[in-house]
Amino acid sequence: MKTQISLANNYLYELLKKKYHTSEAVRTHIDGIKEQIKEKVAREPLKSFNVKFKGEVIDTSFEKTLRIISKRLFLNGEINTILTLKEQGIVETTMTATRTEIEALVQCLTKTHLVLHYKKSVEKDASNLLIIDETEQGQIETCAPDYIHRNFIVSAESSEKYTGRLGDYLILNGLPLTSEKIGKELRFNKIETKNKVFTTTGLKEIYVNLCFISLILKLDLEQHYLKLRIFNLQENDIKIVEEKIDDFGFFADIFNHIASSDNPLLFNKELFLDLMRLEHIIENNNWKAIPAYAGYIYSASNRLNGQFKLLEEYNLFLTYANCIEKFIARLMKKLTKNKPDVRSELENLTANYHELKKLQIISKLPMLQNDYQELLNSFTKLLAYLDFFMIRDTNTDVSDDREAIHRTEKSSKNFGSILKKCIESVFSVAINISTKPVFRQNQVPKPEHEDMQELISKFSVNLEKLSKLKTLSGENAFLKARMCVPQFTNLSHVLDKLKELIKKMERQSDIQDPLKAIFATSNKFELFQNDLSSMGILENIQDQEAARGILTELQRLLFDKPLKEDAYGKIINTVKSLEDFISSKCATVKGQTSNHEAFTLQLHQKPVFKNFVDIKTGLKHIRETEILTNKIDTFKNDFEFFFLQCKGTGRIFNADRKLP
Repeated sequence: MKTQISLANNYLYELLKKKYHTSEAVRTHIDGIKEQIKEKVAREPLKSFNVKFKGEVIDTSFEKTLRIISKRLFLNGEINTILTLKEQGIVETTMTATRTEIEALVQCLTKTHLVLHYKKSVEKDASNLLIIDETEQGQIETCAPDYIHRNFIVSAESSEKYTGRLGDYLILNGLPLTSEKIGKELRFNKIETKNKVFTTTGLKEIYVNLCFISLILKLDLEQHYLKLRIFNLQENDIKIVEEKIDDFGFFADIFNHIASSDNPLLFNKELFLDLMRLEHIIENNNWKAIPAYAGYIYSASNRLNGQFKLLEEYNLFLTYANCIEKFIARLMKKLTKNKPDVRSELENLTANYHELKKLQIISKLPMLQNDYQELLNSFTKLLAYLDFFMIRDTNTDVSDDREAIHRTEKSSKNFGSILKKCIESVFSVAINISTKPVFRQNQVPKPEHEDMQELISKFSVNLEKLSKLKTLSGENAFLKARMCVPQFTNLSHVLDKLKELIKKMERQSDIQDPLKAIFATSNKFELFQNDLSSMGILENIQDQEAARGILTELQRLLFDKPLKEDAYGKIINTVKSLEDFISSKCATVKGQTSNHEAFTLQLHQKPVFKNFVDIKTGLKHIRETEILTNKIDTFKNDFEFFFLQCKGTGRIFNADRKLP
């Protein structure tokens, strides 16, 4: 049925009729942002980005919104590809744009837009889609759309594409520097005759252009190699600095345990990834974004509960292992004495086997799964053989042995009587045969006993391997894991507080900067300030405010990840300010200058302050390395550069060579 629309005073209908895809409010908002970024965009280079949007993104509806808004907003950029993952509420895109344009697009899309859809055009040649602002929702009824989509994003992640060498191509932000691309930039002229034969002038121009292209590639390669060489010299210092900065993180101590596969009872990659996604918003005190990360918070809480259950289940496993070892010892004792009655050991071991099979977490843990399954397999073989052994000795072996002994005793008596008579007739003596020959069971070989002992030995090895689990450094894995329980408990409290915060924000309660209270015991900058106070360095409120200001600025700079080169100088100066402030206070502590050296020594023993100093030293070394390397041009004679140069250009052109 065709949609009936009133034409009188219908603002939205007029927009559709004029083939507009956006309302005036939306266009005004976009144009305002565009005007603000215009000068900045003109100074920035185009780059290739991968951008992932997450939120209320309704498949093709959001794709059209993205294309329409970006087309109006972008000055130089464009969207290349769009991929919608509807079930996950994610849209992945590739764009060629400036960084400022990407940031402006994200800012624009966080504002809620309503998309009006029409299955058929309301009028011939009219639009069948219109994007309006949320404030214009009251006008929808007069426009009668077939259906409405509400689109907005809650988060976005962007990353630049690969820059460097890929095969025989130089790649600049995902864009290969080919002769075709450079040719378009140089506006090549194609000078040729009507029969497609190049003229002399055309050949000269081609030769000039080829030399110029070769020179561009050569110079570009030199710049790439110089950057690579500087990075190689800086790499060790950069790694150390980044590790020192990571040590300041709110979950750094937890990461040291769960991110390393050293201890199979602590390694938890999924929990690590959840916490890593949360840490950056906590470091930047972006508590208003907490609801958008609720999924990661609840996921981390569930995985942490699973970690506690793993430790509990492994403790239960050790209890079973202890019982099994006792039953195995009794079984071995009976086998040594050739006692066939092993029914009680079989029943006890069977009961323990069924208890082991109930351990679900260990059976699914990748790092323990194979060892656990091998243990169950060897246990199964042992029980089966033990059952067979018991039946054999009960029904066959005992009666056969008794019959063999009875026959042996009877034949020995007859032989003894004959021998007695013979001796008495020859030597005229009386002989009394009172001692009977003894025939023991262990004189009868039993290959089954050896098989049984081999099965028990193999099972014991498997049991010991799992029950005496070690870290890669050879320490008791379970003991080391138990020592982390206080940290895990504290993390559990933190996640519970974050969940409470989400509920308060959903109820729109009045909240003021809650993260500071939640992470008071985890913020190493706050803890360091408390250390300064306890040492008597901060004597009054003014000193406390001064120290807090420096540490807050330092926290902001260090947590602005990834660490950018333009922040090196600011970090060095801020650490220097902290050192100068502390030195000025240490010199007059308790009015005794003699305490200065003791205080300085005590201060450098604080891990936080030592990290500050190490970061400052590392950054200074990084900057000095770059300055010294830039002064040296002998790298052009390096074999590595010569190899890359020949591979990249095929040959080396002389820029001063005269053209024909």
